[in-house]
Amino acid sequence: MNLITAKALKKRFRDREVIKGIDLEIEQGHILALIGPNGAGKSTTISMLMGILKPDAGSVTY
Repeated sequence: MNLITAKALKKRFRDREVIKGIDLEIEQGHILALIGPNGAGKSTTISMLMGILKPDAGSVTY
């Protein structure tokens, strides 16, 4: 059973596309780690998954 499902998430700030289409499934009882360099979109992705930021395209279901 999936706890969170994200499909084709996209986010743009002004003229810069920062998230270019993320598909993600997080199953109940699993641990997720996002790793990458500064500016890779980790915090933006988590903010969209938590409902703090609204994605410009795609969907998040719980």
